[in-house]
Amino acid sequence: MKRLGLDPDLYIPADRHIPCAMMQRFVSDVGGRFNCLISEDIYSASNAVRLIPAGTEARGLYRTGTLKNGQGRLFLAITELRTPEPGRLVIPMVDSQAVGALGENGVAGWIDNHWLERIGNTLLLGTVQDFAAAASGSSPGKDRNTDYTENTRAATAEMAKTLLENSINIPPTMYLNQGDVIGLVTGADIDFSDVYRLRMR
Repeated sequence: MKRLGLDPDLYIPADRHIPCAMMQRFVSDVGGRFNCLISEDIYSASNAVRLIPAGTEARGLYRTGTLKNGQGRLFLAITELRTPEPGRLVIPMVDSQAVGALGENGVAGWIDNHWLERIGNTLLLGTVQDFAAAASGSSPGKDRNTDYTENTRAATAEMAKTLLENSINIPPTMYLNQGDVIGLVTGADIDFSDVYRLRMR
């Protein structure tokens, strides 16, 4: 057990949930940065002092490939907060992440599982194989003991196998629209004692 030693009027505790609205459309195919806007004032642990004003921008990072087949939520890391002008503050966020609007781990959005891309081309090649096999057995005037399409069908089968191996592992893509509300969870206590000084009224 340890005493925190923080002024409850001048810090925001860890695990505080902060609602935030996406500032741009989000697509998970390519890793990069994202921004969201905190739309309400955030108060200290004592709930007496406003420490983060509405209009503060949260910035985060995401890596491509983290959304796996069968998953419905994506991990997004929050790196910093930037308060609005004047007197802009840049607040580093330690071990902080984006969560659902109700605080659940990970962010949910509309997911495209790419079913057409994953199986459509393979089905098309399978159909071509069937036509080739049918043509080899119905061509008049040819030796029925000789398969004139064997090489073509073997090459098509190998192509279909390679295409299936490449396309079956296409990861899903998650989309979030501009204005969608997610949440932020603070990963550590945020101490404002070096930034603000309180005065008695």
